[in-house]
Amino acid sequence: MKILQLQQGRATEVIMATASCLFFAFTILVFESPFPAAVFFFGIAALVVLCSRPKRLLMALIVYSIIVRFLINDLGFPSMANYVCDALLLLTIFFALRNHRDGYAPHGGFRLLGLFVAAFWLVATISAVLNAVSPVLYIWAIRNTFRIFGIMYCCVRLMSKRDVHRLLRLFVTIFWVNTVVCSYQYFVLGTDMDHTNGLFGTGAGANAMSIVMLFFISGLFLFGYSSRKVKFSQLLLTLGACCYVAAIAELKVFFVLLSLLVCLNIFLNRPTLRTFMVLAIAVVALFVGIRLLESYNPEFAGFFSLEEMVKSNSEGGYGSNDGLNRLSAVRTLDDMFMGSAQEKMLGSGFGSGQYTQFFESDLYATWGETLHWSWFTDAAIFLETGYLGLALYCLQFVVIAFSFLRVPSFCLEDTWLLRTCASVAILCVILIVYNCSLTVDPTCYFIGVLLSFYYVLTAKDTGNVSQA
Repeated sequence: MKILQLQQGRATEVIMATASCLFFAFTILVFESPFPAAVFFFGIAALVVLCSRPKRLLMALIVYSIIVRFLINDLGFPSMANYVCDALLLLTIFFALRNHRDGYAPHGGFRLLGLFVAAFWLVATISAVLNAVSPVLYIWAIRNTFRIFGIMYCCVRLMSKRDVHRLLRLFVTIFWVNTVVCSYQYFVLGTDMDHTNGLFGTGAGANAMSIVMLFFISGLFLFGYSSRKVKFSQLLLTLGACCYVAAIAELKVFFVLLSLLVCLNIFLNRPTLRTFMVLAIAVVALFVGIRLLESYNPEFAGFFSLEEMVKSNSEGGYGSNDGLNRLSAVRTLDDMFMGSAQEKMLGSGFGSGQYTQFFESDLYATWGETLHWSWFTDAAIFLETGYLGLALYCLQFVVIAFSFLRVPSFCLEDTWLLRTCASVAILCVILIVYNCSLTVDPTCYFIGVLLSFYYVLTAKDTGNVSQA
């Protein structure tokens, strides 16, 4: 009997090995090259393994979404690699819906957020129906706009408090590796300005991820030092590295955001000697960082005066004279496209301003490459859903920010992490106007993960997830 079972086991192994070889040969014929065929083959094998453990699938999505632009821009992967994130997210949502945590009760603010997300989706859908938007464009708009909430949901359902701390260590490691890669790109490869983004790629728009990463790491160490979780030397070294990367990558806005972090640190913490130490360290870091920025980019000398910053964000267009600018984008779109009361209230239809490498809406084909509303979240949301949709979209992040300001009594040990999450939530409100980070990858995935930390840490029961 044992000999028969052994022979059957060997026969199964031979069949699986033969099938694998045939499948690999088939992929070589399809891709006409062994390298992409090998990537596809092992990717499928890895996916099968990951699907057996949903939490591992989620972690794979998080890591892959962070480096996917580097794979495409710098390692030559095809642009289709970007859509692997979508497939992984859909699979993760599927498994998150099937898995549950016994006795798990999410923070009340998470349910409230769900109501606002549902309300925004309802308004967006009504807008699409009234304007007869193509189902394909509507689905693409759903994909772009709701990915951030999709990954938040997956993290809250699947992750435990221990997973949050593991991810924090991972993100800090990625930050330091990224600092080294940025230095190599700038000093050896000669990349300039917006293209020095390390592991986040050298393509256009990759600096959005750099801004969010620098903001999060700075906040983590600032609040960590105030709560005696981080040493003075660690804070000094980390802030110095953040300012250095911001200087060589020409991330002017980081220094403004660092000032915001310092103000939040003072406002959210009790006045102590460490709080004033944070203020002193940050002032020095800002001074040195701005001088570094001006030394690497002399054209930005004098940029940080209030008059100059307002002027650069309100006059002319961003990227071209005909394009929209940050502070008047909504008003410009209102004047150009919103003729009736219905259009002002519900916009031109959810999905009417979308584009991809495969298709684009008629409105985008006519005006998209001139106005560039896709560069600003508030402009894109307003165009498609009007003032009502924009208000509900902004309220989602306002609700998150206000929820995060409260620290439950059983989470006092993690106060510094919760304060950092609150800072990220406030950053999201700013990013609605500043750029399109909330609706494009990889930043939407990364921000969604960071926002989920609060709900995971404040859940009444963070026990094990079944099948996770």
